[in-house]
Amino acid sequence: MRTIETFAVAGGSLSYFRFGEGATPLVILPGMSLKPIVNSASAIAGAYHNFRREFSAFVFDFREPVPATATPRDFAADVAAALDALGVKRACVFGASLGGMVAQWLAIDRPDLVGKLALGSTTAKTPETGKTAMHEWAALAEKRDVAALNRSVWARLYTTAYLTKWADAFAYLEKDGTDAECARFVALSQVVCRMDAAAELSNIACPTLVLAAGDDSIFPPACSEKIAQATGAGYFVYEDYCHSVFDEAEDYKDRLMAFFKE
Repeated sequence: MRTIETFAVAGGSLSYFRFGEGATPLVILPGMSLKPIVNSASAIAGAYHNFRREFSAFVFDFREPVPATATPRDFAADVAAALDALGVKRACVFGASLGGMVAQWLAIDRPDLVGKLALGSTTAKTPETGKTAMHEWAALAEKRDVAALNRSVWARLYTTAYLTKWADAFAYLEKDGTDAECARFVALSQVVCRMDAAAELSNIACPTLVLAAGDDSIFPPACSEKIAQATGAGYFVYEDYCHSVFDEAEDYKDRLMAFFKE
C-alpha cells in the first residue's frame, strides 16, 4: 500500500505518491480517470518497476476540488509549486493525455523543472474529436450513468483485444463510481477542452519525445505530430493501438527509459 501525500494549493490540495530509490527525479502525470489516480498507486508503481533503481518518481493527481475555470496550465502551476517545495529540479517528465497537456505547460512555464519531456497520446490544442469524447463522457457522468460512462471510456481507450483479455476485470469494475467522482470527471473533461498551448510550443527547449497511437480516436496522431514538428522532438506512432497505448504496448516503458537515459 503506497502512502498518499498531499500538498496544499490555493482553495484545495494536490495528492501525489512516490516510489523508487534512484538519483534521477521522474515526474509522472497520468491522464484523467473516474477514480483518483492515487487510488491506483500500487498498480502504477508496479507498472514502472524497472524505473525504481535509477529514478525517484513522483506521480501527481489533479487538484481537489477542480476549480470551475481550471485549465491545464493551472494544473501545471500546482505541480510546479509542489516540485519547488520538494526541491526537485530538471526532472524527467512523462505526461499522458491530460497529463501530457499539463507536462507541456510545465516545460513552457518552468523550464528549470524539466530536464527531459516525454508526451504520450496528447495534444497541444484540443481537437474536435477530443471535445466530442469529452462531451459524451460528461453527459453520461452528469446523469450518473456510471456503467455506460465506463463502457464508453474503455471503448475509446483500449483495443478490442485488450478489452477481451481483461473482460472479467472490466465487468467487475463497470459500476464502480460515486456521485462525487462523476462530478469531478465532468470538471476534468472541461479542463481538457480548454487546452491550447499551440502558440507556445516553440518555448519548449528541453529534449522531447512524443509518442502517439495510430487508432487514437480522442487525440489522433496528427495532434502529436504537430507537437513534434514544433519542438523538434523525437516522434513515434504505435500503429493499431488506441489512446491508452501506454498501458498496452509491451515496449512503451522501455522506450521511455531509453529516452530518459540517453
